[in-house]
Amino acid sequence: MNLTRAHVITTLWSTALAVSSVLLIGAITALDVLQPLEWMSYDARLRLFNADKPAPPEIAVILIDEASLQYLNHDAGRWPWPRSVHADLLDFLMRGKPRAVVFDMLFVENQRDLDRSAALTDHDQRLIDSTRQTGFTYHALQFLTHPPDDAHARVSQVQLPIDFIQRWSLQQQLQIEPALTAASTYNAAELPINGLWQAAQGVGAVRAEPDRDGRYRRMQLLHLYGNDLFPSLAMAPVLDTWRPTTLRWQAASLTLDARRIPLDHAGQLLINQYGKFNAYSYSGLIAALKQLDAGDVEHLLVKPDEFTDRIVFIGADAVGVQDLKATPLSAKTAGVYLQASVTGNLLSGDFLRPLSGTITWSISLILALLGAWAALALRHVSVKLALLFVLLLLFGLGALLAFRYGVVVDMLAPMASAFCAWFAAFSFLFFTEGKDKRRVRRVLAQYVSPAVLAEVVDKYENYLEAEVGLRANISVLFSDIRNFTSMSETLSPEKVVEMLNVYFSAMTDVLFAHHATIDKFIGDAIMAFWGAPVRDEQHALHAVRAALDMLQALQTVNTGLTARGIAPISIGIGINTGEAVLGNIGSEKKLAYTAIGDNVNLAARLEGLTKTYGCPVLVTENTRTHVQAEFPCRLVDSVRVKGKTHAIRVYAPLPFANAEASATARLVCEATAHGFELYQQRRWLEARAVYESLPADRLCELFIARCHAYELTPPAADWDGAYTLSSK
Repeated sequence: MNLTRAHVITTLWSTALAVSSVLLIGAITALDVLQPLEWMSYDARLRLFNADKPAPPEIAVILIDEASLQYLNHDAGRWPWPRSVHADLLDFLMRGKPRAVVFDMLFVENQRDLDRSAALTDHDQRLIDSTRQTGFTYHALQFLTHPPDDAHARVSQVQLPIDFIQRWSLQQQLQIEPALTAASTYNAAELPINGLWQAAQGVGAVRAEPDRDGRYRRMQLLHLYGNDLFPSLAMAPVLDTWRPTTLRWQAASLTLDARRIPLDHAGQLLINQYGKFNAYSYSGLIAALKQLDAGDVEHLLVKPDEFTDRIVFIGADAVGVQDLKATPLSAKTAGVYLQASVTGNLLSGDFLRPLSGTITWSISLILALLGAWAALALRHVSVKLALLFVLLLLFGLGALLAFRYGVVVDMLAPMASAFCAWFAAFSFLFFTEGKDKRRVRRVLAQYVSPAVLAEVVDKYENYLEAEVGLRANISVLFSDIRNFTSMSETLSPEKVVEMLNVYFSAMTDVLFAHHATIDKFIGDAIMAFWGAPVRDEQHALHAVRAALDMLQALQTVNTGLTARGIAPISIGIGINTGEAVLGNIGSEKKLAYTAIGDNVNLAARLEGLTKTYGCPVLVTENTRTHVQAEFPCRLVDSVRVKGKTHAIRVYAPLPFANAEASATARLVCEATAHGFELYQQRRWLEARAVYESLPADRLCELFIARCHAYELTPPAADWDGAYTLSSK
């Protein structure tokens, strides 16, 4: 399996898990399981950005608050007040010439009794007259939906008055595209009292429905009753301001001429509710009116011109009036604030635009893909978790930023999709990758150190790929106990096993300390290598360090063997660096992770030469190139192994304890290299003199003898200075 194939498989699994997760979250969303959490997220964002957001300056609100109820209790009595009080308020406002005055309260019954045919009271007539005189007053109506068996419904299911329809139905005022085909859900209506709707500048419906959690977040802008279309109370003054000629009502938007109003999935406007309004107490305006009537114009509590060209909403903010509603900003919000907010949204274009379902689920799929990929492609659990956290954090910040600019992004479905895909992928890896990791751990635990094993298991795919073989540049070490055959003949089998266990235990500790991969034990021999399965850029250096430390550890081993009555042992070590083939080799029932190739064989040949040259460690020129900066390497010979035509140079790395010993070792290396150069130039006397000047050892003795022999019998003319091995 190459890298590209691994990426393809990861991509396919990521896609499958992501799509499955999105489908699952989609099914859960369809059951409204996530909706309460989504509302909480929406409310939190609205509070964050709108708690102190002011309404447009052209919007003003007059509140019937607790202070107003107390102030007017003496003159008007308990709530509801006589309607002449509202007429007085209109008289005061008329002096300021507002653009519109909107009553967010229902005057659907005659004040005297419930009989609409009864004669109007003076209070009713006073309100009707003031409404007509102002020319800017809007009143509320209410559309109702009664169940079929409701007795009240049977009484109220009557057609609206023809003149009411002709005056207020939008079909009479606008060109509506496309033609309305939907059926009305209303079967009853409560209109302003007779005379009041005729005198009003406009009327609008105040019906609003909370979400299932009881909070008001949206409002219907248009209401279909029978075959006629009517505006909401908040929209009525806006239509008179804009005076459109065409209306296009679609599923996701409402377009008036060129003005487009975004709607949510239910065809309603998300209320971009304001946290602060230009609000006045009803009692303050009545007190100001009394001041005007008394001629006190210099100390007015509220001046009429404060309402000039404003759209003024009048509504209740007192608990006793029972028009407090739960909204995202407050559990007790005056209902008039919702109407005023909608009008402000329409006039300023300050809309909340919900993303379409297509875009939302596309985002969910992208996040799910990234979440699944994070779990499948990354190695460490901490990194997987960190990336998931960063992914969700970035999406959350993006959703907040989008809300800041009026775009409402559903957060729960995309985030749940990402987490679900991540968890599914992580669980998938737990059962599949865990199985493969256990397999790798079981096989490798016998011949790599715990540190190497941990890294290999983290990258277990590389090891599994080794079943088909791969080439790598590695350093191979062979070690062998000298004269083991003759030694074993003098010892009992039990002592031989005891000796090998002591020796192998100590050597394994050294090799593992240098992150080696122990390939195998062959009788008394050890084969190990560096550079695979864990990549190691300094594998040659680690191999040589391990070899020299093995010689140090051998002293401790011999001390222990002596105490057990076993003679001390000596070893030879050969190291070569080069390309080899690595893989799991064997049968289906028995596999071994090993390295094969000429470079592996060459390391084994070097180990056999250690006895010939009297050097416990021999390395090839390839290895020496990587370690000479740290270890002085003494040139031993140029040899030609059996079956090869090219000779290779062999070196012995020299250990040293301190800087002085290092300098001495390097001088020995330089002198040996000079002597060997003279030797290859057939300058036998000079070469012998150099070797005789060096501290006596097996290598010097060998070359002194060779030089002497060649003085007597010179080599053939084609001699290249290399020593040819006659056996493996």
